[in-house]
Formats: sequence, structure tokens, C-alpha cells
Amino acid sequence: MKKTNNDFILELKQGINCDLSEVGSKAYNLALLIDNGFNVPSSFVITTKAFNYYYNNSKEFSKNNYLPQDLLNSIEYAFNILKNSYDKSFVVRSSALIEDTKERSCAGLFNTELGITTFEELQTAIIKCWSNFFKILKDNDYFEKHSITKDNIALPLIVQPLLNPISSGVLFSVHPINGDFTKQVLEASYGMCYGIVEGKVAVDRYILDKLNNNITKQIAQKNKAYYFDYHNNKLFKKKLAKNLINSECISTFNTKNLFSIADQVSNVIGYPQDIEWSIVEKDKNLLIYLLQTRPISTVNSQNQTNVIARISSLFTN
Repeated sequence: MKKTNNDFILELKQGINCDLSEVGSKAYNLALLIDNGFNVPSSFVITTKAFNYYYNNSKEFSKNNYLPQDLLNSIEYAFNILKNSYDKSFVVRSSALIEDTKERSCAGLFNTELGITTFEELQTAIIKCWSNFFKILKDNDYFEKHSITKDNIALPLIVQPLLNPISSGVLFSVHPINGDFTKQVLEASYGMCYGIVEGKVAVDRYILDKLNNNITKQIAQKNKAYYFDYHNNKLFKKKLAKNLINSECISTFNTKNLFSIADQVSNVIGYPQDIEWSIVEKDKNLLIYLLQTRPISTVNSQNQTNVIARISSLFTN
């Protein structure tokens, strides 16, 4: 995909050549992962310049609920190329300049639009995401509470294939509650990650103790999972077969692989990470895809220093 002359659209992997302010934190982090060889779904970014172009003309365009034609042309060009390599359904994710930072995640604050199959649906999804963002901008209390200035705020968007995984989950490169650098936490369940992040399904939980390389398991009774029905273009809840209810939803090999990925991603980003992943069958192989990664805001540098000293003492005493 060639970069458009107006810079409204970028192929996701091109984000590595941009300033973070052009594509937002989420897109920039995913571009870093692509550049370092991780499996990330092929996607494109609707950039800060595109958002600002729409925002500066929002009174004219939002009144009639449409996007300017030159912006539409760029988006349609990118969408058609993406559809040539993936012909099912897509998702639009936010990549705001203020989200997924060390200071704040803003998780769940901005819209995610699922089940995009046509260019017309993509237009509607983009307008929904940006309209919701405009409403949030008017909420002065939120910005004051979180010490966010309204200068240079924008909402780039990521258009990404909607995967229908065998299993999925979240991965924390340090303990997400207490910031313990000696622990990694993996949560997994069958189907899409939607059920996990919304708290609608039970999860298997694995905790790696990096001091002794021991993994403890808490295998849940998993009665249901969420999948996407491509034919009817909707998310649906499915009752799991009896043989799956109490079984582990990922193999020991992939458990260890994911814990290894957690360290690798943290090293690439330079900070402990909260990672959303999916395991997808492709050409009879199971592949791990990373859908997004964000800093874990509970982490502090003093805790990291103390843990490093503790680990070092094991080898010097």
C-alpha cells in the first residue's frame, strides 16, 4: 500500500517511520511490534491529519453525517486493498493520543466498532467513533480529573481484520495489581477476547514466577464463549461442548510462548505491557496474533529497581 499524498492514511507498519502524534499510541506500538517480527494483523491507520481535517470542518460535515470526499477517497483506496487480502469482517479501533500511555490507559472510553463488511459501514463506524470522541471532549470534568489538556488532542483510528480465534486473552508482563516484576499473568478463554475484557466469561489464569520459572494454573469452568458470525455479521454467545468446559483452552507450548512474548514486547516498547492476543488457525497451523498492547499503569520504577536487586542477589550470595 502506497502512502497517500495527503497523509490521511498509512499502512500500519509505516507507523514506525512516523511521530507518535501522527498515528496515536496504539497504532505506533503495533507498528513497533510489526517491525520486530511479531504477528500483527495487516491494518491501516486513519491518521491525526485526517481527524484534524474532519474536526476543523466538523460543523459542516457532522450536520449531514458524512465525511469529506477527498478523505473518503483515501479511506476507500486503503480499505479495498485490505479487503483483497482479508475478505471477511473488520473492526475499527481507537488510537487516541491520550490513551495507552504510562499515565493512563483510557480503556473502554472510546468506541470500538465491530462487524464492518462494506465501505458504507466503515464510513458509519468512523463517524460514530469521532462523534463519540467529540462528546467526550465536551466533558470538562473528565479532563480535569485526569489532568489532561485539550491542546493537540486527536483520535486516529485503526482499521483491522476481525479475527475469529480459537482462544484469546490478555497477557501482563508484570503483575497487574501490585506491579510485581517477578510475576507474569496470563488470562485465556475460548473464542474472542470480547468476553474476557467485558467480564462475561470465565477465564483460565496462569501465573509465572520468574524467580523459579514455575507456572501455577487456575483452570475455570468455562460454559460459554463469544464468536463472530461472519454470515449474519454479528457477535454471538455459544455454549461450549462438555469436553471443553473444564479443559485448558491453550496448550502448554503456547502458554510458555505467550510468557516469552510478554518479555519480548516489554523490551521492544521499553515498559511493562498489557497485551491482547488471539490464537488463530491458519493453513492448519496455530498462530498467535497480537491485537493491541498498552503500558501497565500500576507499575513504578522503584518497584522494578527493588526486584532487579532481589534477582541479582540470588546469583551473588
